[in-house]
Amino acid sequence: MFPWNGRTFFYTFMIKGLCCSAFTCNQRYMCKISSRLLPDKLINCNRSMTTKTAFPPFNQSLAIEKDDKVVTLTITTPLDQNQTESIQNKMQKVHFSTVCMVPPDSAVDVWEQLTKARRQLRDPGLYRWPPHANLLYPFVNLCKPKKNKQDSFEAAQQGSPAEMDSEYDEEIFAECMNRLVEAVQQIEPFDITLEELGTFGGKKRGVLWMYPTSKWVSPFYFANHVAQSRSTENEPLIRLQGLLQEALPLCNDQQKGGRYAPHITLTHTKTLEEAESLKSDIMEWWKPVKFRCEEIYVLQRKGDDGQFQIVATIRLGKLAAENGASIERSEKPRAFVGMPQVEEDWVREERMKLKKRRNRGGRGRRSRRRSRSKEEGATS
Repeated sequence: MFPWNGRTFFYTFMIKGLCCSAFTCNQRYMCKISSRLLPDKLINCNRSMTTKTAFPPFNQSLAIEKDDKVVTLTITTPLDQNQTESIQNKMQKVHFSTVCMVPPDSAVDVWEQLTKARRQLRDPGLYRWPPHANLLYPFVNLCKPKKNKQDSFEAAQQGSPAEMDSEYDEEIFAECMNRLVEAVQQIEPFDITLEELGTFGGKKRGVLWMYPTSKWVSPFYFANHVAQSRSTENEPLIRLQGLLQEALPLCNDQQKGGRYAPHITLTHTKTLEEAESLKSDIMEWWKPVKFRCEEIYVLQRKGDDGQFQIVATIRLGKLAAENGASIERSEKPRAFVGMPQVEEDWVREERMKLKKRRNRGGRGRRSRRRSRSKEEGATS
């Protein structure tokens, strides 16, 4: 069943090549067709006809007929509170699923410069990750656990998607997509400029990144947010992340101390000092580039050697929702055009080195936690 959860949600269908929109309203079962295609009558039957929608079949059927053109629509019963809580209780965060901002394939100059920088810096994530700014990561596991896999939950927590089924849990998938779509409708498309480098880390870890400076596009929209927009915290990308996190508060890892710092990682280094030393190498040739952010992406990878690929595309703004085009679900995960098709040997070697450093650091942190626990136990 597709969970509307008492919300309004748009989708698009076709009547012999003619496109129009339909929606369900809170706690009602009703369809609204664009005025030029108002139906002559509704027929309580279930004739077969293809629908163009991002989601699985619904659970109640109506057929609409106009001028001998018939299309079957289906509408669901809204979920009650217990059903919603049941779905929420099944949600798990995993590191092979993310919601992020990625430059569109059409921004060729942006992809070329970012890829050149990542290659020059020997980025371990060049094959696994597209150039991106995470908005919700780790994100909800959208897949069903594999059957007869008792350790599937532990595997998911450790970021091992090979232990998960390729089939989606449609209840969780639909609930997550509903919440994301509601959030992005509140933010209109905006522009992003890449011209400022930054670093973070310490003695045992460093990251060199590009700051995605975001600004409103629409003068009307800007005029209504001008007071807030003067603050960095209210840049469109930062506001978007806040709305997404409000929609799915389980995925709260991207905010530190209640603040979100968007960044596009260029490479990982052993120390912060090393990352700082690499900044000048990039700034020598970097030219500021700009692109329009009109959509965000739900990405997922499969297997430890897998690449993050597009599961769903979610378009920003109210106009996309009104046109029934807020979301496009990929028939199967697909890669961005600018991504490498295979992982080169040097990329894998760098990725294994990074993984080894992280595992070594993780063991150190666990050892320190165990030592503290023993000391606390001895003094209690």
